[in-house]
Amino acid sequence: MIKSVHDIFLQALLANPHLEDNTLKNGIPSLGKGYADLVKRASSVISNEKKGNLPKRIPHPFSFVDQHYNESPPEALSPGKLSIDGSYLFPGANRNSSVSDLLDKFSQRLKALDVSHWDAPSYEAQESLLSLSQYYTGTIPLGNTGIALFDHARLTAALAICLHHNQEAGLEGEAAELTFLVKGDLSGIQSYIFDVASRGAARALKGRSLRVQIINYLASRFFLENLNLSPANLLFIGGGNFFLLIPGSAKNEFEGLKKQLSEEILKKSQDNKLDFNIPEKLHLYLGMTDVKLEDFKAFGEKWQEADEAVNEERGKRYKEAGHQLIFAPINEMNQDSRREFENAFFKDRTKKLTEATGWEMGNTPSGWIETVKQKIIREENTQKRIDSRTIPNPYSLSGSKVEFRVNKGSNLFVEALETHGRLEFESDSPKLPPSITSLVKKMPTWNSGSMERWSNLIEVLREEENEVELEDGDILSFTALGLKAKARTGTARLGILKMDIDHLGKLFQKRLKEDCRSIAHTSAISRALKWFFEGYLNQLLDRPLSSLYQEAYMEKQHNKLSIYEGETLGDNLYVIFSGGDDFFVVGAWDMVMEFALIMKEEFDAFTGGAAGLSAGLVMVSRKHPVSRFSDMVEAAEGKAKNYSSLLGEIFAQKEKDGKLYYPKGRISVFGEVLSWRDYKEAMDLRNLLFFLINKDDKPESRAVIQKIRNYMNGFGEIQRNILLSKVLDYKAMWRLAYYLRDVKKENKPFIQKDVLDRHRILLNETLHTFENDKIKIPANPALIGVAARWAEMMIRVDNNKSKLTK
Repeated sequence: MIKSVHDIFLQALLANPHLEDNTLKNGIPSLGKGYADLVKRASSVISNEKKGNLPKRIPHPFSFVDQHYNESPPEALSPGKLSIDGSYLFPGANRNSSVSDLLDKFSQRLKALDVSHWDAPSYEAQESLLSLSQYYTGTIPLGNTGIALFDHARLTAALAICLHHNQEAGLEGEAAELTFLVKGDLSGIQSYIFDVASRGAARALKGRSLRVQIINYLASRFFLENLNLSPANLLFIGGGNFFLLIPGSAKNEFEGLKKQLSEEILKKSQDNKLDFNIPEKLHLYLGMTDVKLEDFKAFGEKWQEADEAVNEERGKRYKEAGHQLIFAPINEMNQDSRREFENAFFKDRTKKLTEATGWEMGNTPSGWIETVKQKIIREENTQKRIDSRTIPNPYSLSGSKVEFRVNKGSNLFVEALETHGRLEFESDSPKLPPSITSLVKKMPTWNSGSMERWSNLIEVLREEENEVELEDGDILSFTALGLKAKARTGTARLGILKMDIDHLGKLFQKRLKEDCRSIAHTSAISRALKWFFEGYLNQLLDRPLSSLYQEAYMEKQHNKLSIYEGETLGDNLYVIFSGGDDFFVVGAWDMVMEFALIMKEEFDAFTGGAAGLSAGLVMVSRKHPVSRFSDMVEAAEGKAKNYSSLLGEIFAQKEKDGKLYYPKGRISVFGEVLSWRDYKEAMDLRNLLFFLINKDDKPESRAVIQKIRNYMNGFGEIQRNILLSKVLDYKAMWRLAYYLRDVKKENKPFIQKDVLDRHRILLNETLHTFENDKIKIPANPALIGVAARWAEMMIRVDNNKSKLTK
């Protein structure tokens, strides 16, 4: 980076015009000459100060969103250093840090680095400075602007650098103020990740998923470095997407770079000599929209325009590449051989990922692929053979590569800041701290304790799967996760869960408060979501397993309590990807069902109920083909979203106090679509049914569950018809009571109150939904059937349970 851009970057990073006693400036020499006015101008575009006293706490990002009915905005945030601890960005949390203390520490660290005298720092150095700024100033209020000092600084830097480039290009008038918002969208992610053989898939999927994240990162960096921009110009990255702010003067150069990258990707997908080609399923689409200075005050429409620009590109794949490349021969490597080879490599990489504390960037010596040597482990007829061969590094793109490191290089993981005694951010060393790129890396792995605890299960794995000797740090197979569930419930199933935020585009475009629609406000929300899905989720996975079930269930598990000791959610769940606004989890079915509600409740607490989550949850055999996971759960999630859309249409004309109803997310489970309130009620009813069948005195027959299931099967469609036609078949009101007439006398009060009466109330609520112009969606009677199916899976008789636990 040339010195002038470096100076602008630092000027903006240290700018804090709303604090008179700006400790950041004490003892730091003034930076480049002639750029102060440029930074000041960009700063005024990014945010305007409001009247009133300076706040002690910054507003929570989701307080910028108009709330649903009967909900209050989230409480403000206390100042604090970056952490994945829930107190960092959860509403009302108190970090017990002062603004002056945080700024003092930030200033001391900058002075130790002597950044004002740097000449042409590397891209990594700039990333480190941004991370250092985020670490200390991510929750410091910038005057009365309602945004954080960090968000203001990085966006000011991005805009000021763009204006500088326009100025250097000799642009005048409106052209001198024009910028472009670029969106990159890496499509085909799920199809690529799950294109693996089922055997050994669990040990390979995370390494393959990380490849997608790294390609996305390297692609964004390719444009920024070649356009002489800074990491601050990367407005957001996550979930296979990135957004860049580039100067108007760079439009033609960007198109040339776009062509170059497209051709390189196409060449790599066709190269017959390389095993790690980029498959046809994975493609980077790029779209851009113009941004004027006045657009920064209401940026929601620009996000939408960038989305639309990308969608237009989807029908023009490789349009930049020449016809010689498009019609060149494709990779002829046998698909089975490629899968075997890639799986072996990604098994190794997935295990390294769980051990790594960071990554290192490097340049490839020739072209954009560097050949590296790795040990490949193959399993043939239960024998383990080690091949040493030369292979290309798949974590590479456009001349750059990424390699894992332990206690060195850039941090992939926020928790590395506060583990292993590695607090480089607070060091007095003149050495730069690592930059932060958060990632959910907690994986269900074997260790000496779990191998002892589950020694009988491991024996079953050896018998059924010809499992080789396990080592400390090995990833649990999907079969092992299914067997863990079987040890607890008698049902050896996997749960597949996919969740994402509902109507996120509409939130940015239509639901922000009138004075909270600037790029700074929308960026703060994006940063908060990224923290939740890529940072805080790591901590959620540490939740103890024994805290999840109610007493009635745990009492019946007393003879197996040893398998709960030391076990966490993360020991039973495999987070394949998490970022942007969604995540995908595979795990022991019982823990996945618990985790779904935990995620929903934590997300509600985080956002103050301002955003909804939709989910698809399916159950499969532990030996189900992995390649089909994605399609199945995608269809289930789509069913939940379509049901929410239907309800949105039904209530579209209903208003209260001028606010439109926005349907909250739902979950599709066992073929039924429930609200999250219904799902929680189903969980409570599951506990009751479990109690009735397992109680010591006059337990109920298991047949009661089957009777409920038979009656309730497909009952969600009845509610849908009631909402659309306002007609109820009244025979449905008494038929369930007839089916359950034979329950034991001692158990009838429970059945009457919690099943029959509740069923009748649910049907009546549905029928009378629109009375008195209410805006309240009734519970789905199908929750009773879901509860019965859930309870059935938890009480299956398994004559082989003893083989799984000690």
